[in-house]
Amino acid sequence: MFGADVAVEQAHEADTRWRSRSLCATFGYGSTQWGLDEGIQNMETTQTVKILGRFIVADPKVCHGQPTFRGTRVFVADVLDQVARGLDWETIIEEWHGSITHEAIAEAVHLAAQALLKHADEFVVAATSS
Repeated sequence: MFGADVAVEQAHEADTRWRSRSLCATFGYGSTQWGLDEGIQNMETTQTVKILGRFIVADPKVCHGQPTFRGTRVFVADVLDQVARGLDWETIIEEWHGSITHEAIAEAVHLAAQALLKHADEFVVAATSS
């Protein structure tokens, strides 16, 4: 297994343990528990790794929870910006030293299209009557 796959598996195991101890359900994979020792005993915080797709995750411990490509610190937003500027996908892959794939870029574009369709009303600049 690759490092990212091991991390997801460990997060999934922690999520299973958390669910068995709590009536509070969490969404998706990856809830992990960790204790804080800042003078307050028995305080626990959960952090959830969000699996957004096959290649895209949002992990609170990586890049402040912003969506990145799995196993990297490459922001999905940066790659989408490159796509929007018209860069060839092969050039984008080369610029990120092969750490992302054509399929990963396609997934990012697909998820961005879904998000736009779902939240189009939030992006209205001006409305006109027809």
